[in-house]
Parts: sequence; structure tokens; C-alpha cells
Amino acid sequence: MIELHRARAPQSSSGREGYGSASSSPASLPLPSFLPPPLVPPSPFSLPPPLSLPPPLFRAFRELAAEQCGIRLRDGKETLVATRIAGRMSELGLVDPAAYLARLRADPSGVEMVRFLDALCTTFTGFYRDAEHFTLLAGEAGRHASRDGRQMRVWCAATASGEEAYSAAITLSEAFGGDDEAYRILATDLSTSALATAVAGRYTEQQVAPVPERLRAKYFTAVPPATPAGPPSALSPGAVTAADPGASSPAAPGLYEVSQRLRERILFTRMNLTTAPFPHLPHFDVILCRNVMIYFDVQLRQRLLDDLTRLLRPGGLLLVGHAETLTGLAYRLNQVRPSAFRKPRGY
Repeated sequence: MIELHRARAPQSSSGREGYGSASSSPASLPLPSFLPPPLVPPSPFSLPPPLSLPPPLFRAFRELAAEQCGIRLRDGKETLVATRIAGRMSELGLVDPAAYLARLRADPSGVEMVRFLDALCTTFTGFYRDAEHFTLLAGEAGRHASRDGRQMRVWCAATASGEEAYSAAITLSEAFGGDDEAYRILATDLSTSALATAVAGRYTEQQVAPVPERLRAKYFTAVPPATPAGPPSALSPGAVTAADPGASSPAAPGLYEVSQRLRERILFTRMNLTTAPFPHLPHFDVILCRNVMIYFDVQLRQRLLDDLTRLLRPGGLLLVGHAETLTGLAYRLNQVRPSAFRKPRGY
């Protein structure tokens, strides 16, 4: 949401409001000729109209989003796109969407493209969202512990602002009886702003409400109202990031911070799932790729599913969103729940 604030006239050192005293007006007290006219708050009726996108521009932004991250925006989403890019255009001092489109296309660094995709991405998530998946994850930890003692690897492929990855870490820490070396989590997302929240590991009281009180006391710390700010950190495209135990940020009352021991089990990094396959990744025992494939077309879903299947160890588990389906895709996984699929051991 873009908040509009009226400009206030600056106060002078004598405590007067604007260029005249509180009891004076330009009519009763003429201003010296060398001073500019008094500041007048803009009328709400003179505010600029909301940003609108003509059909050709909307199609251009839509094609750019599909090309860069696989997001498919159907007709009728013009207002959504206009609202999402309006804030960034304001930061850049731009009023014409065509000028912003030209800037996106001409930026060789790719930084502006990252900001554009951040604005478009929807990162609705929460602790223990689709809680039965974490019950399945705990069961996989039990199966894993009874085998060869190898470290369990989990990939949260679309972690958003981190709640999913931290929910998985709490689940695994509990399942392994506090043996934090027994597992490791890779948590990725396209959005750098969402990843910045994940790396900070700080959430409001409302956000952590789904975490049982016992686990909240064990894995979170209430943040004091005033915490010294550490140096700001930037997430560059593709950069691997991890929580820095020496850094902190300004805090507000009611915040909870994830414990350092939990954060050390997770590696956060930016990744674009539309660039599959991922030959640099290791194999995983469990992959959570939830509520992201629903935005891709069939060809992209198939390519991503093929690589997720390749990256699963034999017997490994793939968890997708409840609103997603693999119908229409070719796969060699066994469905064990409506949104859970297991890779056969002989495959």
C-alpha cells in the first residue's frame, strides 16, 4: 500500500510554524519579497491518479515476468501489476510505466530486474502451514535415524520469508532429540526481500502464534524493545547467505528471534526455480516445493518436476502445495498423500 503524507511546513528556530506565526496569515502579515511563498498542503482532490497500464505495456511486463521467473499473469491483472511497480517507480522518481520498462530492459547489472520480481512475487506463508507436512517430515526423520546415520538433507525450495524452513528445523531438531548435526536444510527463494526477513529470523508475536508455546520458549527469544543496530547487509542475486550471529537490527516490542542453534542448521540463498536443472545441488531426503509450481506453465512444471525427482534420494519424499497437482505431468513417483510423493527405491 502506498501511503500519502501531507508535507508539513518546516518549523523555525523561534518555534513558529512555517514562515509566519500561528496567529498570522499571508493576508495579515505580508512576507518579505526575498522569501518564497508559504507551503500549502496539497488538496486530496489534487492527488495524481492511480497508476494505470495500457494493454501493450501490461503485455510487455507480463512477458518479462514469464521470461524471468515463470510467473504467468492472466488478463485482468493490470491493476495488480500497476500497484506492485508503483512503489519502485516512486523510489526512482519515475511517473511513466514505459520509462520503467525501458530501465528494466536496459539495466545490465540485473539489480533492477531483481527488484521488479520482488515486487511481483507473492510470499504468503506461515509457521507450520499445512501442518500435516511437518508430521510427515518428522516421520522421515525417524526412518532416516534408523538407517545409516548419514546426515539428513532437506530442501525448502520456495521458503519465502523463512517460516517454512524454521518450522522444518524445529521439527527435525525435536525428531532427532536435539542432535543438530543430524540434519541440514537448504532454503531458497526468488525474492531477496523475503530472504532478508528469513536471514534476520525475527517475527512478530502474531506470526509465531502457530508455534506451540513449549517450542516457542525453546527455539525463540523475545527481543528487547531497544537493540543496537548492526551494519546493514545486502542480498545480491545468487549470493549464499547465512545468519550472522554478530549482527542485529532495530527491534520493536513483540518480536521473537529464532535461536542461533536453529539458524546454523539452515543455509539461505536466492534461486530461480525456472532455471532448472540444478546440477550443482546435492541429493536430498525431503524436498518441499510448495505453492510455486501452480504459477508455472505445463512445460516449466514438467522440467522442474524432472529435476526435483532427480535430486531426491531413492525413497525420498517430495511435498507440494495442497492446491497443486501433478495431473498432466509425467512422473515416476508414488503418491502417499494428496500432496506427498515418494521416489521408488529402485529408481
